[in-house]
Amino acid sequence: WVRVLRITPSIRFPQADTTPAECPHSSYAVELELGAVRCMPFGDNQAGPSCDQWTEVFLQVDEDAASMRRAGADQKRRTTQITIPENEIIE
Repeated sequence: WVRVLRITPSIRFPQADTTPAECPHSSYAVELELGAVRCMPFGDNQAGPSCDQWTEVFLQVDEDAASMRRAGADQKRRTTQITIPENEIIE
């Protein structure tokens, strides 16, 4: 998932403005949260998940974490300010 954590006025992106402005802001800093949800293995009344099942889940979760780190690193390499026209819907 991706969700917006915070949107703050920012003239010096990505730093948030610390003083109130009389005019509407023309730029904002947006902080996003990334995450992933995986189904965990479960056993039955006789036994819990096997070591192979736990290993498979660990490898999947580890790959999810690596993908999110790569996404964050890719964003940091860019010196991007994305300008979105007011009231534009992004799908």
